[in-house]
Amino acid sequence: MQGEPPVVCLLAGGRATRLPRKLQRRIHGQTLLARVHARFAAHYKVALSTAASDSVPDAGPLGGIVSVFERCEHERIFVVAADMPHADPRRVEQFCAAWSDELQAVVARTPAGWEPLYALYERRAFLHAARSVLRGSRAVTDVVAKLKVLSIDVPAQEAASVNTPQDFEMLLAREVRI
Repeated sequence: MQGEPPVVCLLAGGRATRLPRKLQRRIHGQTLLARVHARFAAHYKVALSTAASDSVPDAGPLGGIVSVFERCEHERIFVVAADMPHADPRRVEQFCAAWSDELQAVVARTPAGWEPLYALYERRAFLHAARSVLRGSRAVTDVVAKLKVLSIDVPAQEAASVNTPQDFEMLLAREVRI
């Protein structure tokens, strides 16, 4: 992919009903949000998407991605969930290198399937597909299903989100061993 690097869209607007205030929880003195932001901001421009900044209310991650595309002029954005503590900024470069003109998205794939919140998206195609999905399920995976996608295998742990108290405890246990 030629041109300027994409903006990284850091999705931080979920309700976190299973783990309230999860992005403010600390790992080695740093909040989860600050940790993921720092990892990507060291290399790329980062646009933070929160529920308060979403132009499409109550649309979850899909609303956040749409809002970032509406606010920035970049043709592509790399999306990463703020609750993915092991997301690797090197994936931005890898996904960009894998891009071809025929594609509309490059999406991480784990053994469990697509991880649409760890992906590179093209503006026009994503917004077009999102408009139809917003009338129904509002699931990012439904948007991805409408796009021309290249999947890139990544380790499950790298794309894992912290969603429950058990996830956070497992993260802390792994961090102590590192």
